[in-house]
Amino acid sequence: MDLVLSQSLHCPDAATSSGDVITMVAVDSTRLFVGFVALPWLVVPVVTLPLLYTAIGSMMGWQVGVAGGLTLLVVMAGGYYFAHAAGNLRHDLMAAQAARVKATDELLAGIRVVKMYGWEASLENRVTSLRDAELALQHTYQFGSELNAIGLLVAPTLSLMACVVVYVVGLGHALTPTVAFTAMAYVNIARLPCNLFAFAVMRVTEAVTSAHRIETFIRSVLKAILGELELVAGHMEATTTRVAYASQEPWLQQTTIRSNITFHSDNANISDHYATVLSACQLLPDLASFPQGDCTVLGDRGVNLSGGQRARVALARAMYRQDADLVLLDDPLSALDSHVAKTVFEQGIRGVLAEKSVILVLNSHYHLLPFADTIVVIEGGRVVRQGSFATMQQHLTSLSYPQTSKTCPPPTTLADQLLPLASPNPTSTSSHVRTANPLKTRPPVDESSPLLVVAPTSDVALDTYVAYFDASGWHGISVMAGVGGMYLLSQGVVVAADAALTSVTSLCLYVALAVAAMLLLFTRGICALLLNLACAKTLHRQLLHAVVSAPVPTFFDVTPLGRILHRFTSDLFDVDSRMPTSAVYLLQCQFQVLGIAVVCGAALPCSIVFCAPLVLLVTRIYTRFSHTSPALTRLAAAHRAPFVAFATETLRGLSTIRAFDQTEHFETNGRRLLDKAQSYLLVQFLASRWLQMRMDGLSAGMVAAVAFCCVWSRASVGVVGAGLALTYVTQLSGFLSRAVMGHAEVAEHMTSVERMVEYIGIKSEGAKSEGPVGGSRSTTALAEWPSRGAVTFANYSMRYRAGLELSLKHVSLSVRAGEKVGICGRTGGGKSSLLAALFRTVEAASGRIMIDGVDIATVDLAILRSRLTIIPQDPVVFSGSVRFNLDPTLTTDDAALWHVLRQVHLADVVGLDYDVAEHGANLSGGQRQLLCIARALLRKSKVVVLDEATANIDGDTDRLIQDTLRANFDHDNVTKLVIAHRVHTILDSDRILVLQDGSVVEFDTPAALLAIENGVFKALAAHAGATLP
Repeated sequence: MDLVLSQSLHCPDAATSSGDVITMVAVDSTRLFVGFVALPWLVVPVVTLPLLYTAIGSMMGWQVGVAGGLTLLVVMAGGYYFAHAAGNLRHDLMAAQAARVKATDELLAGIRVVKMYGWEASLENRVTSLRDAELALQHTYQFGSELNAIGLLVAPTLSLMACVVVYVVGLGHALTPTVAFTAMAYVNIARLPCNLFAFAVMRVTEAVTSAHRIETFIRSVLKAILGELELVAGHMEATTTRVAYASQEPWLQQTTIRSNITFHSDNANISDHYATVLSACQLLPDLASFPQGDCTVLGDRGVNLSGGQRARVALARAMYRQDADLVLLDDPLSALDSHVAKTVFEQGIRGVLAEKSVILVLNSHYHLLPFADTIVVIEGGRVVRQGSFATMQQHLTSLSYPQTSKTCPPPTTLADQLLPLASPNPTSTSSHVRTANPLKTRPPVDESSPLLVVAPTSDVALDTYVAYFDASGWHGISVMAGVGGMYLLSQGVVVAADAALTSVTSLCLYVALAVAAMLLLFTRGICALLLNLACAKTLHRQLLHAVVSAPVPTFFDVTPLGRILHRFTSDLFDVDSRMPTSAVYLLQCQFQVLGIAVVCGAALPCSIVFCAPLVLLVTRIYTRFSHTSPALTRLAAAHRAPFVAFATETLRGLSTIRAFDQTEHFETNGRRLLDKAQSYLLVQFLASRWLQMRMDGLSAGMVAAVAFCCVWSRASVGVVGAGLALTYVTQLSGFLSRAVMGHAEVAEHMTSVERMVEYIGIKSEGAKSEGPVGGSRSTTALAEWPSRGAVTFANYSMRYRAGLELSLKHVSLSVRAGEKVGICGRTGGGKSSLLAALFRTVEAASGRIMIDGVDIATVDLAILRSRLTIIPQDPVVFSGSVRFNLDPTLTTDDAALWHVLRQVHLADVVGLDYDVAEHGANLSGGQRQLLCIARALLRKSKVVVLDEATANIDGDTDRLIQDTLRANFDHDNVTKLVIAHRVHTILDSDRILVLQDGSVVEFDTPAALLAIENGVFKALAAHAGATLP
């Protein structure tokens, strides 16, 4: 795991696949560990079996020894050959797992957009189809593995049959009880090495396949590093390696805001430079509004911050690095409104970074161009012009910037920063905001705490076992009873065969019973395998559906993505691969022990008295272990999940990590999390060894007790009974310890089922709400809804989770059908919350929202979201074709898809079959946003929401998109709600809504708002230099 993560940190973004890396970290690493543990059992049969059959040959004749040994050798060689041949299939299976994990990662990462578009079913079906392909390979692989395991299981029986047949038929000897017992004892010794050989062959083969995958990954990484920046012409020279970087899409960690800004700096105290950076990035008012200030722990991808806040935190990180000579800023201002962007530019870029070389990419806010020392214009990947603003001004007429502005606004004081933006009534601002100190001294925060769940210490509940077997499609208790009955029958036939051999009644009867036993063993193994695969399929389907249907604020906003992925990787791997093997082996060993107990009790009743205290000791020791083992398993899994989450998060920020030269720190932090997880795994392993030693000792005691009973009761117990009891009890040591260990392993794997069942039980979003919808809740009555697109908020309030403050406070407004309403306000004012309320990703605390007179709280979520359209702030695309990205439901014809591609000017750039890389890595931010806009054009909704849709698009493309949006949406039968940081993009709106602190402060026409003295919108427009057309 450490090697994979370390190499990923040095690998270019395009060369890494999150599905491959997560699978290697969560699954392949486990396979390697199990393979190394199983490796010695490949050697044990090589040493043990030749000695056993040499002894058989010396007693029964060399021909008998050769016949039995060759029979066993042929079966074991066949098993080894099959296991080796299964390696290719295993490689395909791991590739299928990686593809499913990648699709799941993309689905979960874009879950908010998926929900707003109502695409849950389509994306869920995509993952399910990949899962079905994986299970088809898993079925073939497990079936072959089980066939191989059963072949090796019955190999000693086949070998004994060969020995007896050659001895009786070939050599013509009479089979006496002495010879029969001795031969049976020798062959029974071979059973455990053969069983473990079957297990070891499969585990070692899987480990070799995983090692090959990791080796291939490492080689590809090294090749990618060598060619990360391929210079095809000219030369490039950099005079410094100390770089600070802010990406276009902010990358934030699940740690405190302070740690995100200082980025693991050694300076533990709050410095003056840190406070200056916070002020320059306009973060002080935001931090003052958080109860924990800059010690607030961020959620996954900074989900508890608005888009502008995330951009400013990432920009502050770049400004905070004092030793950087070169600062690369990839359009971080696009997510900020004009006032905040201009202030950040003056105080931060021209202030804090005044002594550094700064390369600032701009796709908007061209009013800042006059303050640049050098301007470089790039078109089509080429530099077309460069020079100072004075020399290039005549060539920049197409860009929007204020020609008369010569200076940026003066720096604001710290007191000003703590006041809400342009508040028309400063006295109304709550005093705690003005006086709060965002930089209070607080105790250190455990940065890993949001990633860790306290593991329960109780045993695995019976309900978990029942839920697992219920997933087979039958009643859990009935399935358990049926499987147990089949194993009991097969074990009874095995005992009967041995009894037939020792009583020397009929060789044919023995052969017939032995063949029947082998067939039953095969049947029971296959049935148990099919049962496990059916359960695994159902559990994944239920888990995926439950997670996709989970509410955003109470689940996705508080649960790290890495922890969720852990359910779909490590936990699912336990259910898919380890549970079938462990369960079959447990049942096999349990019924072997039962058979031994029955034989010994029937042959030597007195042994029950002597063995009873030892059985009580076994029970007591196992009870103690069973209370500890599940807790250790949960702790190991709970500490493993943070490492998976850390790896997932790190993969998203490779560029930033390398730019800040933090690769070594992340390697160290990854090793720290890994060491912590492995320490619990070590304790879990040592606990298993503790149990093994005690089981071996007690088994030896039982052998001694049975031997004593044979001697003590020699007058009443015949030779056959004594010989049969001793022959069976000598097998007890291995099977008893393996049965107990197998039960512990199944309990450990059941903790994975337990965690999956926990997620399956998550309360989903309300698929349907009670109450009438426009007089009827039927789908037929809503077929034409909404027909006009009138939207009304009636005294609406909303909070994201219980216990939090209201994000929207008594909002009341009406949007007329076909009206275009621009929405603006300071970052965190409630713009995104308004949209979350409209799409019901967050339910109302009070009040209601109506569309065409229908309360949306009474409408099925799938219907509601299918009738609305949103162009999100953060463009979300999926790996696959452009066709799939435009319409995951695959119900739109190609002609319509080509039409929207031409409308957004992408038809000449990509085609419908163009393969989009993971997370859209082979598309620019603007192109990804254009794809999202193309999606909106397909839906033809009566209500369209643009959530800062053109923030990451350059001015020329913005104008083209605005023209496209006006041509397609600016008519009376489409209602538009437009959020934009660039005020000039909403000046042509019919009305403008201004939000502040979750409340409506202004709502009127642009002209009316601009006429308000000291108005909020007027101040925003003045700062942006925007005027009515």
